[in-house]
Amino acid sequence: MACLKSLLPEPEQTVDGNAIDLVAKAAARVPSCFIGHFKTAATWREMGFPVNIVELFPRPGDIHWNDAGKVLSQAELVLMTGLTVVNETLEAVIQRTPKARLRIIMGPTVPASPVLFDCGIDLLGITLIHDVEQMAGYALLGGGSIAHAPAGALVSLNMARDLKAVQNTLSALAG
Repeated sequence: MACLKSLLPEPEQTVDGNAIDLVAKAAARVPSCFIGHFKTAATWREMGFPVNIVELFPRPGDIHWNDAGKVLSQAELVLMTGLTVVNETLEAVIQRTPKARLRIIMGPTVPASPVLFDCGIDLLGITLIHDVEQMAGYALLGGGSIAHAPAGALVSLNMARDLKAVQNTLSALAG
């Protein structure tokens, strides 16, 4: 995926930060579904946020994709991993989340491709290489996990077709 992502042009308009941090206040208030197991989502669920985690391989407390019709149909905030594109469930997620006010796809596998906005995605939480030399050295030493990448080597950014509209929707959801 990194090789494919490297072929895309640098995104023009972005907002710094991790997408999950941008939605924290909204996720505390409105029905939210995470497609894929995010540690932060599990923490929020334990804190009493109206968060559900939908998974093909559920962990305790998660809901299996096949049993998630009700929570998906009620979700106003939907966040998913880049694997949603890879495993060809993106269209099904869009169809099963008719009340979604924001759909976000995020993580290291998400390409900075505006084509995803035409598919029903409002915000892309992307990871780009900030320091090529650092990442090359890491890879040469056998490093492959983003979680263990050298500090400062990667940067988390967010992009949207209309960042102002996304910010306004997040503000409205956060109350």
